[in-house]
Amino acid sequence: MKTNMNKTSLNAYDSLKDKGLNPRESQIMAVFVDDSVVMTRRQLVTAAGMELSGVCGRVNALLAKNALAVRGHIKDQKTGNTVEVLGLPVPDQGALFGKVA
Repeated sequence: MKTNMNKTSLNAYDSLKDKGLNPRESQIMAVFVDDSVVMTRRQLVTAAGMELSGVCGRVNALLAKNALAVRGHIKDQKTGNTVEVLGLPVPDQGALFGKVA
């Protein structure tokens, strides 16, 4: 079955293919609208509307692709374990000043 798609939808789809993200990875990345958004995998379950097992697998792939970064650690209130806080990679601030001798 063929459907008519808007040009903007096609452009969005093509941009995801260029980044090498699959639809589930894109669903997770949509939660991180800017570098101030940070959350744990368990928080991503609610935010992205996915199962924990699906989130964990996709997050590991996104970490390997450097699309996400570990931005710290906190103690999970439910389990008592230390867990990673995830967010968009933040560029090194030293790069803002150029090369320093």
